[in-house]
Amino acid sequence: MTRYLGAGFALQLGMSPLRHNYLVLGECIMADRSINVAQARNDVQVANALLVCAYEDDEKCKQNQLEDSISLQEFNTKKDELTEDREIIFYCACPNDELSSELAQQYQDRGFRQAKFLEGGVEAWKNQGFPVA
Repeated sequence: MTRYLGAGFALQLGMSPLRHNYLVLGECIMADRSINVAQARNDVQVANALLVCAYEDDEKCKQNQLEDSISLQEFNTKKDELTEDREIIFYCACPNDELSSELAQQYQDRGFRQAKFLEGGVEAWKNQGFPVA
């Protein structure tokens, strides 16, 4: 049995196995919305995925800008031109990826099936040694 808790979180009840992209055992799970840093970097470089800083404030975006990323404001000017299957990867420097996770869910709800959030955000990106802007 699955209970949806909003913002892309669900609670799996009565299940004990570990399944691909699902963490069960009664814990909150996020399905098919997160992407690890290495895969995100590859998708941006090879598959033309959009890497989007989740902050509305331009100054905060500049402080957390990753290489090849665009600001949320720039994304908002382009989003109407995007196809629903375009991969969009939101990121932030929030604890638990709160803002980027929320944005990924919002855009999935709007039909963008490939909207995701970067697991670990800015810190994970830097820890992998990937460039920042």
